[in-house]
Amino acid sequence: MTRKYKISLIIYSCMLIFAILFNAVVFLASGHRIKFGIHQYLIPVYAILSIILLALFPKLENYRNLILITCLFFLGISLYFALQFMLMIFSGDFISEFIFFGLLFIGIFITSIVILAIEMLKIRKSTSH
Repeated sequence: MTRKYKISLIIYSCMLIFAILFNAVVFLASGHRIKFGIHQYLIPVYAILSIILLALFPKLENYRNLILITCLFFLGISLYFALQFMLMIFSGDFISEFIFFGLLFIGIFITSIVILAIEMLKIRKSTSH
């Protein structure tokens, strides 16, 4: 595992966990009666599964192609939602003080996703003979 991969994994994991916890706090603090659907349970499962697979990818030799495809799929989903959030920020619905910090957060998150994907492909390339 390279240093860039480790740092990007830590940043990605922390930001993903923070975003899920922040979303849960806002959702639960709204004061309305809440009906939990399947998506409230699948989002944390997705986050935990993607973090575990990204952490295990460089260490596993068996099923590396399957884990690579799954991790890239999970990173693609994260990238899609990050870009959707960026579009929401530019739509003008947020207060101006939030825009800078929102863009900073999303920029770091997207950068960590891209670095993780590039490093995973480098690891795959270096281990395939």
